[in-house]
Amino acid sequence: MTQVRTVRADAGPRYTPFELARLLHQPAPTAQQAEVIAAPVAPLLVVAGAGSGKTETMAARVLWLVANNHARPEQILGLTFTRKAAGELAHRIRARLAQLVRRLGRDDLIAGEPTVATYHSYATRVVREHGLRAGFEPSTRLLTEAACWQLAESVVRAYDGDMVAVSQAPSTVIDAVLHLAGDLAEHLRSPAEVAAFTGRFFAEVSAKSGKMPGPYTLFKPETRVSAQDVETICAAARETEAKHEIAVQCLVRARERDATPRAPHENGLR
Repeated sequence: MTQVRTVRADAGPRYTPFELARLLHQPAPTAQQAEVIAAPVAPLLVVAGAGSGKTETMAARVLWLVANNHARPEQILGLTFTRKAAGELAHRIRARLAQLVRRLGRDDLIAGEPTVATYHSYATRVVREHGLRAGFEPSTRLLTEAACWQLAESVVRAYDGDMVAVSQAPSTVIDAVLHLAGDLAEHLRSPAEVAAFTGRFFAEVSAKSGKMPGPYTLFKPETRVSAQDVETICAAARETEAKHEIAVQCLVRARERDATPRAPHENGLR
């Protein structure tokens, strides 16, 4: 029978981020990076911009957790948006752990393997391994970018509604369908909710005359809007509503076929 050893948050020797950097002959972290690396073992939100050393700090955080016996490698889960970022983070974590083993002579530190993946690939793995618990077939998979495009094209080409108000090419409408599908999924909204919103928006904008107060102010405050300006705004709103209506109808038909297209970034293909 295999025994599972519970790792306490206060167990093991203490290595500071600066000591680990010296031990592995790595550049010392900044004060802010060290604060993140040695933060308490608890939920933590860190906001950092491009070029701030996020990947290296995350790798150093994993190293600090493992070196101080806060966690074992197989208990580490790292998720990123892109495959490139996931590959880079996984490489750095493995490289740092291998360096730590060579310096400390503790092979137990790499007995397990950290899990680093994109959000979508990890979600696919969860569905594949545990989908039956939620009523999903293990063979369920996310649509590829090409499959999304083909499905969206088929429903757009088959759409037989009024297209008088739409001047865009079919490829533009297909792209709108894919982006709308992605936005709906990201914001947990249904096509019916979007259709209702665009209808209300068009009705409210059409009812405006003279001054345009509140959130619909498209000009400087207190600027008098001419009837021609209002008509221009309404025309733009009508075209926007028509595009949304067609995209929504296409999505509804796709869902009726039990295969809703997803935006490319929903499949980890950014």
